[in-house]
Amino acid sequence: MESLTRGSMACPVCGTEASVGLPRSTTDPIVTSEPSPDLDAAYAGDGSGRQKRRQFRCPNGHSLYVYFEF
Repeated sequence: MESLTRGSMACPVCGTEASVGLPRSTTDPIVTSEPSPDLDAAYAGDGSGRQKRRQFRCPNGHSLYVYFEF
């Protein structure tokens, strides 16, 4: 099991810092305010399970979709 790290990312809607938890080995996360069909297709991955999308919410209730590889 991958160990997780807590951090924060700016909400793409309002700029408020939102708490997120991602694997420690995460590289170059992409944050969007809506799910992206193009990114979903790109992050469908090669079957390795090392590409994911997670949804978080900022303190103001906006959705953040974080695409990442680990």
